[in-house]
Amino acid sequence: MKYNNFLYACLLLVLFCFASPQFSHAVGLEDAVERVSVCTDGEKSVNRLLAAVLDSRISAEQAESILDIMIDVCEQRYPANMFFEKLDEGMGKRVRGPLIVAALRRMHDNFLFIRTVVSANGETALQPLVISGTVAANEGLSTEFIKYCIQKYGLSLGPETLGTAFSMAGELARIDFDPQLIEKIVNAGLESGSLNGSWKNISRVAVVVRLKDVSDSDFCTSVIEVLKQEGSLADLMVKMGFTERNRK
Repeated sequence: MKYNNFLYACLLLVLFCFASPQFSHAVGLEDAVERVSVCTDGEKSVNRLLAAVLDSRISAEQAESILDIMIDVCEQRYPANMFFEKLDEGMGKRVRGPLIVAALRRMHDNFLFIRTVVSANGETALQPLVISGTVAANEGLSTEFIKYCIQKYGLSLGPETLGTAFSMAGELARIDFDPQLIEKIVNAGLESGSLNGSWKNISRVAVVVRLKDVSDSDFCTSVIEVLKQEGSLADLMVKMGFTERNRK
């Protein structure tokens, strides 16, 4: 990984100036920087992390923990981009170091869990579900529910439909929709087999419906009714009183 020479020189200066007991973490960070070089796509993200260390926003120990996760991601050939994007998100929002470490560990654990479930229930055919399932789990969807869906519907519905279900669930979780209501909606969609790509945008409809003082519970009931009738997201919008102009 070809780091900006000035930034890397600054890092080395900090490493040599670190006093005990932080010196061991500084040396560990230097080693982690070298090892993470296998992640060529993460150069900019790592540079931002090092800059945060130099700016004292993140400690050398925390940065080392972050890079240890990234090293494992790269060595195991997980999709590194999603992990670096999570890191960039935390850095951009100036999230505290321990919280970034916790978020990345949670993503790593979710990915490993879902990949293990997929490997036992279809292997290559279901592999695309690992990413969409991980994203949904990161937003708060239960990993046990994701496992249940893969085991029950994976081979019969295929990765595209399940991926849509997980993407839809993740977007609803992102807007703090009740997890139990999300599971009801996903179950209805998978049972009907009527999910298509348009349903990934359901959270946008939910946000507008909330402005109309419709409760999430009532919205969930309407969604399930439409799904059971094998309707589309457009059908749901009509049911919720959207005009033609609103639906464009």
